[in-house]
Amino acid sequence: MDLTDGPPVPISIWRAVGTDGDNDKATQQRLARRLVVTYSRRDAAVVDFDGDPAIREAAAATGRLYLPVTQPADLADIDAAQVDLVVLRWPRPHPAAEAVADLFRAFRLVVTPDGFAVLIVDPTQDGGSYPEQARRLIPEARSGGMRHLQRIIVITVPTAVNGSDTTPEDDTTSRDTATGRPVRVDVLVFVVAAGRHG
Repeated sequence: MDLTDGPPVPISIWRAVGTDGDNDKATQQRLARRLVVTYSRRDAAVVDFDGDPAIREAAAATGRLYLPVTQPADLADIDAAQVDLVVLRWPRPHPAAEAVADLFRAFRLVVTPDGFAVLIVDPTQDGGSYPEQARRLIPEARSGGMRHLQRIIVITVPTAVNGSDTTPEDDTTSRDTATGRPVRVDVLVFVVAAGRHG
């Protein structure tokens, strides 16, 4: 259970890498497909605030409607859609403090009452560590009418746990020495506070 700033939430461990390792693209595709299948239903819409090709491909392959929102005009496309899932990479470039709660208010208005907002925390960005971002995002989500439902730790490179593993539990910035890729990525899942999962 994760005890970061609020009631405990479940932690899941997902492997987004094949047994023989993968390149970045294959890892991103595997994670995207699992997120889309886990948090949306067939024929529902997936809204992607980054225009991520991996999310688009996963939505198309699994019978979801893919709606990228990369500029304000794109918001008109989601008015009539049943949105099960909103996906966003985090942190954003220089978001104002007040804008974070507004972002969650927008999520609450976009997704169905039993939908999900998924934030993929990018450990390669400044301030991209899970503890730092969770301390900021979880209270702002509450202010915006959403609740932190789950934390997912996504393993992105082949790893072996042994007695000499001294990586701190919440060190999301550690990198694989061979590839330079982050060893793991954190995903925060939020739901509408008054919805079916909230």
